[in-house]
Amino acid sequence: MWQNLIPISASLCAFLLLKHPLARTRQGEGLLHQIAKKLKLAVCHVNDQTSHACNLLSLGEVLLWIDGCAEEALAALQQARATTAAVGLPSHSSLVQRLDYAIGRGEMQCKANSQRHQLLRPVSSLPTCLPTFQKVKHVSVAELKQSLPMWHEEGQPLLVTGLAKTMVTQLWSFEHIISVAGSQHVDLMSPAGQSVMWAKLEPASSSPVSDFIQSLRTDLASNASSTAGVAMENPDGQNIEPAAKRCNNSLPEPSDRLYLFDWSLPLNCPKLAAEISLPEELADNWLAQLPEGTQYHNSWPSLFAAPSGLSSGLHVDAFCSSFWMAVFEGTKRWTIFPRDDLPLLYPRYPYSLDAAFSLDVTGWSGGDGDATARVLADFPALGLSRPWQVCVEPGDVLLVPWGCAHQVENIGATLAISSNVVSGHNATEALRWLKLQGLQDPAAVEVHRHLSARLASSP
Repeated sequence: MWQNLIPISASLCAFLLLKHPLARTRQGEGLLHQIAKKLKLAVCHVNDQTSHACNLLSLGEVLLWIDGCAEEALAALQQARATTAAVGLPSHSSLVQRLDYAIGRGEMQCKANSQRHQLLRPVSSLPTCLPTFQKVKHVSVAELKQSLPMWHEEGQPLLVTGLAKTMVTQLWSFEHIISVAGSQHVDLMSPAGQSVMWAKLEPASSSPVSDFIQSLRTDLASNASSTAGVAMENPDGQNIEPAAKRCNNSLPEPSDRLYLFDWSLPLNCPKLAAEISLPEELADNWLAQLPEGTQYHNSWPSLFAAPSGLSSGLHVDAFCSSFWMAVFEGTKRWTIFPRDDLPLLYPRYPYSLDAAFSLDVTGWSGGDGDATARVLADFPALGLSRPWQVCVEPGDVLLVPWGCAHQVENIGATLAISSNVVSGHNATEALRWLKLQGLQDPAAVEVHRHLSARLASSP
């Protein structure tokens, strides 16, 4: 009976936690505690060592979903790993690889918790207000090369004004995208506020590119009216930025919550990809130099388009990659946290190496506000963080360092391209992530092999 309970419980957890809204409620959390309690009993009623390890694995994976149980989860997983070693299961067996992957997530969770406690220890009293935003450094195209160490080595974001206009053979617009790729179908994403999926985005539907862009027509009219004043100058000769002013305001709820997100242009629309010409400073990307057919070789640049008011959730880009984004239409408001602040954001790793966050910074203006007490009650360490906030306007390119959690809000209908980047500056961290991911994804093993060889041959 106890052995039969395990697969039933594991299937129920997967259904509840990945698919069902119940998992995002107090009732769902209570059910998880009940399942964990049953699994603990099951662990005590199995004599076969392999079955015992399986039960401990199921218990550990359930506990990783429950707040405050990371250390108990890791202990159960490590006990299971010791059991598999005692019975001589090989490291390439599916059970051992699943265990090692879960242990890696448990260690990441415990490390984040420990780092947060260390950061809080010397603080006599926690902040009573939300942190004030730092300003992102703006540089010109001419200053980009000398400013790159800030991005690569110091872990600071950079905004390069005017660079996007030089990256395409003709200025991109929604109309241009329709003319080149309008008949192609794209898979669209939808934000789900309580989702544990990456960036809180879940698959929604598919649509021809032209139909999706036409659905943004109300926002496109707003774009036209707001950009009309961008080129105006005040008496001091400085540009008036109406879009930047709108960045300080809360956003309306979008009527259509669909997002064209990270659509690979080399794979899906080579004609558009051929119009992109990267400057030398952004061309050093080991991912693009992977052998043909390897995962990520042709993944980027990718296309993004969204209605006004839609946001992605707080997230960190995968495999410790840096990235850049060039904006052609609309304005994107970015909130970015230094990589060292990650523990202060209460990350969790319940089912993958990509951190999941409950924190939502949409419309957050920093400083005191009506929601401050509620936010700090849920995330008391947040007041110690040092976030940046910046509005990226048409023609701008934003460079974001690896490991920096960020959330993006769309102001007006937006059109942008982006690329993840691995180079000598972050290859060591990327390889560490890919090695662990390779326990579940054979494609990551191949990428790891090629990037390891590239790093070894680098001066």
